[in-house]
Amino acid sequence: MNATGSPDILSLSRQARDIAAANRDLTRASTEMATGVQEDVVAAAGGDPSRLYAIERDLSRVEARSTTLTLAQTRSTATQSALNSIQTFASEIGVDLAASAELKNIGAAERRAAGARSAFEGVVSALNARVGDRSIFAGADAAGPAVASADDILADVQARVAGATTAVDVVNIVEDYFFTDPAGYAASGYLGSINDAPEVDLGEGRRIDASLRADDQAVRTTLAALAMSVVAVENDASALNEGERLDVFERSSLLALEATERVIDARSRIGDAEARIEVGVVQNSAEGAFLEAARSAIVARDPFEAATEFTALETRLQSVFAVTARLSSLTLTSFLR
Repeated sequence: MNATGSPDILSLSRQARDIAAANRDLTRASTEMATGVQEDVVAAAGGDPSRLYAIERDLSRVEARSTTLTLAQTRSTATQSALNSIQTFASEIGVDLAASAELKNIGAAERRAAGARSAFEGVVSALNARVGDRSIFAGADAAGPAVASADDILADVQARVAGATTAVDVVNIVEDYFFTDPAGYAASGYLGSINDAPEVDLGEGRRIDASLRADDQAVRTTLAALAMSVVAVENDASALNEGERLDVFERSSLLALEATERVIDARSRIGDAEARIEVGVVQNSAEGAFLEAARSAIVARDPFEAATEFTALETRLQSVFAVTARLSSLTLTSFLR
């Protein structure tokens, strides 16, 4: 039998445990040094992490609100851009037609009104603008388009106007379609919800409506003004004499000018909402910074202390490895030398 001085099993087991513990501590110190955050947040909170959890809950709320506010900013900017286009279309038709109608110049009026269909299409395109996958003028039902196609709406209006022989008839039919008839624009033109889009959460219980639906009076008035010019130009001209057509153009121009004012008022309201959203963004950011500072005060790890501990643990692990290596190589012969 060979006599050996090999270390006993208990010594090796103790050394293995020391190595494992040192490795865990070294990994923890390395992580804390890299992240600046203590790994054991319960210990960092003095054994009572309730305040820390409350801070993290508030931080999650702030982050969610930040996403909402960013989306609201994007939507309000897109809304303003669309309304600017609508205002331009309404203003140009209104001013030009008003001058021609006042001068009783049917040729000039018809030339001005010839662009009404293109303007109508431009308004419809602006109303169907989207931010991401959401329609901005469709109210609460933002998945689909806000309004039907320009061709479909105008075809509906023209079918109703067909056969009208006086300016009064044309004006009443067009206005009835856009303003009063529940089976008109409200049913077949506007495709969105009768409910507004959700209000924007500004924080601290403050909410604001930053949306506009395509069935708003400003939108209806714009569409009615342009559609009135379209039917006066495109429908059977023989049904209305020059005087009647001038009367239709005059009413169209007045509606367009009224629409311009209404759109300006809508833009002012959206602009006020934009300003309040911007304030909300700043306040939400400040709250987030405060909460981050409060969280750091609890769980932050000083990088110098973490680096010092890491170096000490590394030295300790090297020592444990050295001792283990020496124990593993011990024999009776080497011990007696």
